[in-house]
Amino acid sequence: MKRTKLFLLLAFLCSAGFAQDYRTFIGGFWSCGNDKSGGYGEFGFRLIPEADGFMLRNSVFIGGEGGSVNFQRDTSFGGFYFGDKISFGGAVKVSEFIIRPYGFLSGKAALFKTESHSFLNPNLMYEIGCGGGFEFQFTAKSAFVLEFGGASSFVAGPDSSSYSEFTNAGAKLTVGYRSLIVRSRR
Repeated sequence: MKRTKLFLLLAFLCSAGFAQDYRTFIGGFWSCGNDKSGGYGEFGFRLIPEADGFMLRNSVFIGGEGGSVNFQRDTSFGGFYFGDKISFGGAVKVSEFIIRPYGFLSGKAALFKTESHSFLNPNLMYEIGCGGGFEFQFTAKSAFVLEFGGASSFVAGPDSSSYSEFTNAGAKLTVGYRSLIVRSRR
């Protein structure tokens, strides 16, 4: 088992990474926090070309999550959400791969269901988040992503005061994979 872990670590560190010209990317992620967890997919694009290691990106994402915000009462929920994230940071070439440390700001809106709230109810759960992350580009078109941040959630709508338990803030850890769609050179 130790040999396998060592081999995987060496393979990761020795993989060739290239700062090729890409405009768009897609990814898949798993995220967990104090009271909820779930997965999402993203589609993103550069807002400006990467120059001198600086990046500015925008991505839209769609996913699902579930959890329980109050363990004293049964307030478990499930939801479907969509959102947007702005990322800004740099790029550092290390040995044969690239590390991109970055910060981000995100926002999302969710349709959710609880025991007392139907999925299509006009009250929506919103979340505003920020944090930082690292993108480890280990091949020309692939990257492993690790993010840590915080998020604040609240419910807004005609009967939002009934869902005050969903107004909270907490830490969030996200791991995932991003595919860079490299532009072919002519």
